[in-house]
Amino acid sequence: MGFGWLGKFRQGSWRSLRSFILKERRDVAKRIAVIDSELTRIGRVVVGYRKEDEEGSTTRRVTEERVSFFVSPGSSLERLVQAYIANGGNPFDISHFFIPDAAVVTVDDNGEITRQEVYPYGGILWPYTAGVNEPEDTFGPYQGGWLPILKYPPLRIGNRKETGTDEEVFVNYLTFARRPFSQEIREKVHNIESRILKLCDLSEQLKHERDVILAQAFGGLLDVSFEFNPERFADGLRIPKIIDAIDDLFYERDQNGVIGLDVINVTSLDLFDTLWEDVLPQEKNTAI
Repeated sequence: MGFGWLGKFRQGSWRSLRSFILKERRDVAKRIAVIDSELTRIGRVVVGYRKEDEEGSTTRRVTEERVSFFVSPGSSLERLVQAYIANGGNPFDISHFFIPDAAVVTVDDNGEITRQEVYPYGGILWPYTAGVNEPEDTFGPYQGGWLPILKYPPLRIGNRKETGTDEEVFVNYLTFARRPFSQEIREKVHNIESRILKLCDLSEQLKHERDVILAQAFGGLLDVSFEFNPERFADGLRIPKIIDAIDDLFYERDQNGVIGLDVINVTSLDLFDTLWEDVLPQEKNTAI
């Protein structure tokens, strides 16, 4: 495979990848425009959660009680949610739809930072560590590794309990209760839920591609739709900087600093056992 290499490669391999990257770079702005259009088509889902005052604190705790549901008008997600509701589904049953980066961060005149959460647990579920949820001077089950969300079984049972014989009767009842309606459950509930979640996952992937991958590669170099924060990304990992760095390993520069793709930097290559000159003419015009 032409671009299947990483740490060990030769001049021809790099020139081939270099040429490919520079050609593809011309379409990055169009690529971002397509991502923006696709995100608009997909839409987004936002669930509102009730907040309550915490005793002795100026912040408000976000509870798991869902009080509102929003979906982008005219989007693919809106049509799926409409179909889901028309088939008797409750949109609050689909997912918690956590958005971790939705917190509102403010800085007062004294430089004190306040983070107001919008979702329970900051929109991220992570396991408890020992002693976090229970004071050290109390007795109770060891909660290390437990999840804080209410649906997590050990929180409701009070311990980690493997499936036992006392559950078999309920499993039997529910199996027979669902059996006559298995097709309806699949078509009217589970399949639509799955399509909604897949679209939400696709939206997250597209945002990551635009706001992280392409921002790191070309941020600040292109006129793009999203806000770019230069402090978030490493300047040395921009595509032009990467190309310059590897070019310096393989090639000499003239007095004007221009790379000569036919002038091998022998001194630099001697320092790296895994970077090689091409063996000519056998490896001419190939990347493998």
